[in-house]
Amino acid sequence: MARQLARGMGSFFKDCGCAKPTRCPHPYSIRFRDALGKQREESGYGTQDWHVDSSINVHIVPRLGSRKLNSVTPIVVERFLDETESDGVGRGNQVNIFRVLKTILRDAYDKGAMADDPVKGVQEPEYVRGMVVIPSLDYVTKALAVADEDLALEIVMMAGCGLRSGEARAVNVNNVVAQDVYLLRGPGGYFTEGMERRRVKKLFADLPPEEGVGMYGFRHYFASNVLGSGIPITDVAEWMGHKSIEETYRTYRHLMPGSITKAARILDAGLWEAA
Repeated sequence: MARQLARGMGSFFKDCGCAKPTRCPHPYSIRFRDALGKQREESGYGTQDWHVDSSINVHIVPRLGSRKLNSVTPIVVERFLDETESDGVGRGNQVNIFRVLKTILRDAYDKGAMADDPVKGVQEPEYVRGMVVIPSLDYVTKALAVADEDLALEIVMMAGCGLRSGEARAVNVNNVVAQDVYLLRGPGGYFTEGMERRRVKKLFADLPPEEGVGMYGFRHYFASNVLGSGIPITDVAEWMGHKSIEETYRTYRHLMPGSITKAARILDAGLWEAA
């Protein structure tokens, strides 16, 4: 079944006929309409599950790969989580790694490969979302003037389109195949993450950031403006690439015009008049 992409981007699918297409090695294809309205397809795209493979190969296998499956107990899993914490793995990344490990172990347990539930009683790492700090328009304007040409373009894509920094680096004008249609591809080009870090460091040295503001703040700037202008949160969640509307709501609910404070004022005024 084809998966619908964000608005205007067509659909992403496999036509290999495998029983579990999301797990098979065959490439994905993308279907979209060109500038003349004709339907087109391009194929050869890699798996969507690269982040799962990364969690397994980078974090799980090095720490647990030498163990026999039935030797993995809740204590072993808790020790694994402690090691990821001591190694400086971010809490959000810890949550994703644990969920991958939990899925693997639970599947083995359900199929009888393990006598006891290996994750019973193990608490998922708690991810406390940091406060969203939004740069002022004045700071965004100054940053565009101070940053070099490449970093300034990235800032424009983040503040004007809500892209993540990696997405902004991967933007290719040749992938704009029609009005409001962008052809998805993997990241490429010479503007690498390492180069970006050096450019960002220079920008913040030349123009000290407002308290709490980082590169991601330019993406928050986009969200604050569209939500503050009354754009539905469902559209904002889709545009920003959030997995669910709950993620958008948790992050930006204080920016929505219909806040609980405003509701309280309206109710208070109405009840006062009725009394």
